[in-house]
Amino acid sequence: MVIYQITMGNGNALAIDGNNPGIGSQLILAKSNPSDQKQQWFWVYAPDLQASVLFNPSSNLYATAQTIKSGAPIILTQATADLTKNNTFQVLGANASAVRPLANTDLNMNALGNDWGPGTKVGLWSWDKGRPNELWTTTAIEL
Repeated sequence: MVIYQITMGNGNALAIDGNNPGIGSQLILAKSNPSDQKQQWFWVYAPDLQASVLFNPSSNLYATAQTIKSGAPIILTQATADLTKNNTFQVLGANASAVRPLANTDLNMNALGNDWGPGTKVGLWSWDKGRPNELWTTTAIEL
């Protein structure tokens, strides 16, 4: 299993909220720290859908959109054996990538708002030509 850190265009990493690390917690941005287990992910691939879902092994929880609409939070959910269009993502691009829900590819994973420092919430939003808050880089972590 290869563990990854996923960072936004400004260098902040996708993280589990340390104040609420359980089910229903919304993902946030944090200062990049590859050794922080709240920032370690791997992609679970569903070949029949040609899509993936994010999994955090330290919490044993998945990160999925709460609903498929603009502004919907990306939250932690329990492990699921049923991967569907509603809980999977397509990763588009080589280095800096758009991460879009398979159920609505007009939306993408986005650091919400206009100021994207640590603590910024992550959710779905419409594509805006590749701004830093909508492009994500997946980097393998050596543990």
